[in-house]
Amino acid sequence: MARSKKTSAFEDVFGIAAMLPWWAGHYAKNASAFHDAASADSILAKLSRLCERINGTGH
Repeated sequence: MARSKKTSAFEDVFGIAAMLPWWAGHYAKNASAFHDAASADSILAKLSRLCERINGTGH
């Protein structure tokens, strides 16, 4: 009987658990703030259009 091909990089959950401290430290060192290019006015206008569509469905 043929064996299925493994797609995971980890053998088991213990391998994932062992990798988490490294990943968290690496992520923290290379993290950057999220910057949205939209202005507050454009975000509020989009939200207003969304609310009009939701409230105007007639249901």
